[in-house]
Amino acid sequence: MPSARALVAFLAILTAQPALAECGYCPKSLTLSDELAQCYLDTVDQEIALAESTGIVVHVVNLGGCPGIDGKDRAPNPMPEPQTGDAPAQTIALDVTFLIEPRAMVCLKQELSAKDLTTTQILTLEVANDC
Repeated sequence: MPSARALVAFLAILTAQPALAECGYCPKSLTLSDELAQCYLDTVDQEIALAESTGIVVHVVNLGGCPGIDGKDRAPNPMPEPQTGDAPAQTIALDVTFLIEPRAMVCLKQELSAKDLTTTQILTLEVANDC
């Protein structure tokens, strides 16, 4: 995983270049657990304000520090890795850290706010810049 310094340096390079019509480094879709989605909703307003105040065209969202993400804050036992369907032990890679444009952050917030995050589920969402 890249260090925080490397990510900041990467963002500095991105912001020095003209605004891109579409972020070529950003994912087209995100896979989040209900815990990651709720954590995103809890912090997104601050993240959007930071991105807008600094003029960053692409923002790094890091949900790795959210409670329960690594299983340490879950009691009494950590939950197993998410599984898909009836397939034998196929784990899903969750997007804990990702690049996203500020306007896409707003769209993702709207989409997640409409979801029921009270059940244990894995969400795969398309990243949209226009909502």
